[in-house]
Amino acid sequence: MGMQLSNKRVLRRAARLRRSFAISSFTIFLVGFGLCYWIFHMFTIVTAIECEYAVIWIAGWFGFRSAFQWLAVAVGACAVIWAARVILIRGLNSIETIAQLVLIFGLAGAFAAQKAYLFPYATPSREQVERVVSVFTPNRTALAEAPATDINVQDNWIYDYPPPPFAQSPVPPRRNGNINLRLDEIFKDKRSPLHSEYARMEKCYADYRSAVRQYEEDIKVWDDYWEGFNAWYAFNRWRYDGKH
Repeated sequence: MGMQLSNKRVLRRAARLRRSFAISSFTIFLVGFGLCYWIFHMFTIVTAIECEYAVIWIAGWFGFRSAFQWLAVAVGACAVIWAARVILIRGLNSIETIAQLVLIFGLAGAFAAQKAYLFPYATPSREQVERVVSVFTPNRTALAEAPATDINVQDNWIYDYPPPPFAQSPVPPRRNGNINLRLDEIFKDKRSPLHSEYARMEKCYADYRSAVRQYEEDIKVWDDYWEGFNAWYAFNRWRYDGKH
């Protein structure tokens, strides 16, 4: 009889231990949600130009259909669920509950930083966020790289072959500041986004897509030209030895 009671105590203690270290489905959801958000955010910010990034995140803003607005709803819902669990459920693992709160604060901080990046002059502004970040991160001096200077290949053309179709190699639209506008050139108001700013964002993206199509056509013409020139020059090189 004593042995049975002892075994029951051991089993109850083991069950309590398993419950104390069990990971709840809410924690798994928070980690999964945060990971999905981080992956999608990093992918869009790395691959897209700034106005394209804005289109991805705030398209449908005035109909409350944008990804950024639904992200705000999701972060707020996580905070509400966390508070409801703390109030209504007894015996929660205190360490896990604190970890959940840290995750929610992390999501809220990432959301605030993204908002400052999208709308540089709204609250919180990009300057305010950078000031807070600078408290925890030491400033690092970055050397600006001098832009490469393209040579005009049409100048002093000496070959008996039609000159190149363009004076220089076509420039990718990403490097064209007149097309690839920065977000602080699009969203300039403290109340961003305004309808006028939203229209400017859409125009920037449309101009960029058009420029990309034109660049793809121009670079094909450019490559085809030099392929033809190199084939011609292989048989006529002797005529120009010592001239260049």
